[in-house]
Amino acid sequence: MRSRPLASSVALALAAGAVALSGCGGAENALSTADVEAGKTKFVQQCGGCHVLNDAGTKGVSGPNLDDAFRYPREQGFKETQFFGVVKR
Repeated sequence: MRSRPLASSVALALAAGAVALSGCGGAENALSTADVEAGKTKFVQQCGGCHVLNDAGTKGVSGPNLDDAFRYPREQGFKETQFFGVVKR
């Protein structure tokens, strides 16, 4: 029987691409179902002592100012969903 490494490689690449693309758009769903108030409360309790974040009303003094953390990418047109996964949960 003759081997078809190219066909197998193409099939594998297509399958991997389909799996990768099936996860696209999930961040938008996560945003629409997020419990913003619970997240804000958790941030204030666990992160606000160190980090400044105006939306949470925190004035931390030792960690990075999170209002400034992604200022440049935002000015360049990056979407908020592109920052998901950067923040430690």
